[in-house]
Amino acid sequence: MSLNRMLCKTGDGESWTTVRVREMRERLGIPEYDAAKVDVPMVSLMKAAETLGICVGSAKILAK
Repeated sequence: MSLNRMLCKTGDGESWTTVRVREMRERLGIPEYDAAKVDVPMVSLMKAAETLGICVGSAKILAK
């Protein structure tokens, strides 16, 4: 929902769906969020932006 509110589109110009987000996470090796895990390693905002292929400003907006 956040990606669509920010008017972000997929590479094909489509809106984001749950399936598309899951496929992107799988392709980039980003695990699904699990609040029960307390030992999840922290990632810096810069590293997150680099991994996602976006600028730090966009990563910050997504984090908020």
